[in-house]
Amino acid sequence: MKREFPMLLGGWLVLAAFLFVMGWQNLSAPGLYYDEAIYGGLAKDFLAGQTTGNHMPGARVIEVFGRPFPVFVQPYLGALKCWLLIPAFKLFGSTLAVMRGANLCLGAIALLLAMLWVWRLLGLAEALISGLLLATDPAFFFGGVLDWGSVLPGLLCRLGGFFLALAAWRRQHARLALAAGLVFGLGFFNKIDCSVIMGGALLAAVYAGGRSIGPVYRTRPAVFLAALLGFLIGAGPSLSSIGGILRTIYIQSGLLNPSEYPEKFYTLGAMYDGSYFYRLMDVGGRFDKMHLASVPVWTPFGIVVVLAALVLVVDIAFSKTENPARRPRIFLLLSALFITMGVLVLPGAVRIHHTTIVYPFPQVIIAAGVMAIWRRRPKFSFQRTACGAAAVLVGLLVTCNLADLGRTQKLIRETGGRGWWSNQLMQFAAENQTRSGVTVASLDWGFNEQLEFLTHGPHLGEPFWLTAFGLKPDLPRNPHYIYLVHPPEFSLSPLGTQFMESVARENTNAVVQTWRDGQGGVAFYSITFTAK
Repeated sequence: MKREFPMLLGGWLVLAAFLFVMGWQNLSAPGLYYDEAIYGGLAKDFLAGQTTGNHMPGARVIEVFGRPFPVFVQPYLGALKCWLLIPAFKLFGSTLAVMRGANLCLGAIALLLAMLWVWRLLGLAEALISGLLLATDPAFFFGGVLDWGSVLPGLLCRLGGFFLALAAWRRQHARLALAAGLVFGLGFFNKIDCSVIMGGALLAAVYAGGRSIGPVYRTRPAVFLAALLGFLIGAGPSLSSIGGILRTIYIQSGLLNPSEYPEKFYTLGAMYDGSYFYRLMDVGGRFDKMHLASVPVWTPFGIVVVLAALVLVVDIAFSKTENPARRPRIFLLLSALFITMGVLVLPGAVRIHHTTIVYPFPQVIIAAGVMAIWRRRPKFSFQRTACGAAAVLVGLLVTCNLADLGRTQKLIRETGGRGWWSNQLMQFAAENQTRSGVTVASLDWGFNEQLEFLTHGPHLGEPFWLTAFGLKPDLPRNPHYIYLVHPPEFSLSPLGTQFMESVARENTNAVVQTWRDGQGGVAFYSITFTAK
């Protein structure tokens, strides 16, 4: 261990440097997304000592030292990400660059935890290979730096939990078990889909552990009870309102909704071929149109995972039961299978921040498969060929990952983000952030949370929500109001289009400004009125 740890740390430092170099441009592009902004907005409110406006429905705060401390972002989504952002905002300011920079730091820490866990589970070579595959994976990289589905806190919790649980099991240490349970509990509090990870991994561990679990439970029950206690502490806020959380999920998505499955399978496919984030940026966030995009990126990730899994299955089938590598390999395969099945049945789990909860199991399976071939000590030509093919496949996957990252970054750089991801809204916010005498009214989804985070002067409102209840909002046409409207291709509410049509017919004093992305596409319109 003393010899291997410096090598592991050196490999991680190289990969962490890669994450920061590759992610530097994302400190300002693409623009701030609505669901991404909510975490920063609630953290900013706490530091400012007051709530700046109305956040997403379901957000809950409590008063701590006279400040609004965030507890929930949505009923099923705890405010753990907000807590992680508060120290960074306190030290460096509440800006998009600081938030994305904090994301990069958290992503690097998650990568380190993954490598430490795999190192102790399988070995140094597997840790380095899986770390390389994870750091260059487009879904891991963009899901982390943008973190619009609270990916990073969940990743930190499950990887930290896996590492601590492994240490607690091997040492039979109750304090380590308590810490592992606490970290998993925080993961559940962060987002309820952590239950899929814990359930899948626990089933896999019980099957792989076989008869060794029962005797340990009988002789050291304190280890298991400490883990349970830690989980109850960490997940306490969510468990106390679990009924309401489940009702919210059921109302929003239903139970086993068949209409979700086409998008779920599409998301899985786009994750395993590396095209999801290119498609997302290409269509400006319109998930319903992602499958129509023709993309120049592809990786053999899914193919390599399947081949590696087959290698492990064969190796397990022909290995002796006392082989120490057998149980970890069974655990990896079953965990990936059970977690993927869990995502498929989880209501509302249709985006990539749901499907990637299986990470880092696919990357670790590849690493384990490669090393299973490598450690066979090839004596014959076909065995040496298999070793060479495994190395070539890993090299090809990393190369395709890098090409995918480069092309997606090029698209982001050229456009500044399209549609709902456009950085033109940041430019609008910069020009109006201190105008305390105006009201910025968002006539569609996709503006308000970003402006809550980026501005501190204007009064903000989202009158389009009233139309969902059959009400007609009051939209004054005077110089004290600025209205924001999406073009038709990015519009979710008809209010904006109706308002623009009405203004064109009735108001000669209206000024419509078109905000365009870097390639000339319309990101949104702002409508103001001059004094008559």
